Amino acid sequence: MFPTTMQGFTMTDGIEDSTERHTRIRLLFVIRALSCGGAERQLIELVKGIDKKRFDVTVATLYGGGALESEISESSGVTLLSLGKKGRWDLAGLLMRFSRLVREVRPDVTHGYMGFSNELSLLARALCGSRAIWGIRGSACDYSCYNDWGRNISYWMERLLSRFADCIIVNSESGRKEHIAEGFEGARMKVIRNGIDADRFHPDRDAGKEVRREWGIAPEAPVIGIVARLDPMKDHPTFLHAAALLARHRPEVRFVCVGDGPLANLTRLQALTAELGLEGRLQWHPARRNVTAVYNALTILTSSSLFGEGFSNAIGEAMACGIPVVATDVGDAAFIVNDCTRVVPPGCPERLVTAWKNLLDQDKAVLARRAAEARERIVSNFSMTQLACNTEAALLDTLKCQR
Repeated sequence: MFPTTMQGFTMTDGIEDSTERHTRIRLLFVIRALSCGGAERQLIELVKGIDKKRFDVTVATLYGGGALESEISESSGVTLLSLGKKGRWDLAGLLMRFSRLVREVRPDVTHGYMGFSNELSLLARALCGSRAIWGIRGSACDYSCYNDWGRNISYWMERLLSRFADCIIVNSESGRKEHIAEGFEGARMKVIRNGIDADRFHPDRDAGKEVRREWGIAPEAPVIGIVARLDPMKDHPTFLHAAALLARHRPEVRFVCVGDGPLANLTRLQALTAELGLEGRLQWHPARRNVTAVYNALTILTSSSLFGEGFSNAIGEAMACGIPVVATDVGDAAFIVNDCTRVVPPGCPERLVTAWKNLLDQDKAVLARRAAEARERIVSNFSMTQLACNTEAALLDTLKCQR
């Protein structure tokens, strides 16, 4: 890999013959940034898995400097560049730089990955005839929780413009149904669920024990954790209230929250932790790259999301690590977990506690068998190979179709 420039863009590219590149389908992905997050991780794994003999892949980020960028720049045959967006209002400059990029790359397909990136795919089609594919990663988002009028306007525009997309890829069946109900174009929607890298996410109890040592938690102590960014949709307060209820009856149980977010959110949640009397029983830790070790340190992984989930990566990754999951019935969680005793209504701490108790009281041999079954479900149904193959098929189908 070597750094170069293309009309002012900072980029990384593989060394290869230019004639060979232009015999392949030119595929341009557009995403806000490659920061730590489930959608960002999925894009990285997808571009790694796509057949480079068939596709010439470029990834453009609106903002550069994301923590996960190095993982793409190390991937052979993928071009990574930043459009250098300077802030929320840097729209005119962004559009000019994107237009210049499209004229340079001349993609056959432009695949937006959420939000404004989807709308940019329509601009690419207007400029060079590229097919416009949208990516939708969530379901039924409650934007009133964010007090951000910009999000509401963006969502309204996305809904209005969705009928112009050549294909809309949604990562959950719940997301497909809910977006259609909200007025999105449904005729060209395809459901392609996330892929989980079962080689990366696997049982590794030694790594889990090392994380527990860092946390100061005994190897034999039951640990219930949530691995999620500090965002209203993840509903940490419900997790905290459930932890407080269980802590009254199970003094041996410890709780951990792993994830990053705005300092104001963390401060509010830590204040609630103290108010509920969980200090000394519950720990807060930032996100870390080796999340496999974090999953393996847990006895139970919990997804307490209130809304917005499509396909939860955390659920699939924990299951691939052989860790039991309790999740709220949001997005496709029930389909992924495939066990009604572990899926509860959102916003109900008491139901979380009941599901936790059922797991904690189970025989170890039964838990081990179910852990193996959970991993097999992920390997068989949500592999990275399936993600890449299904996406490639959608891209090729879109190129064949005439609007």
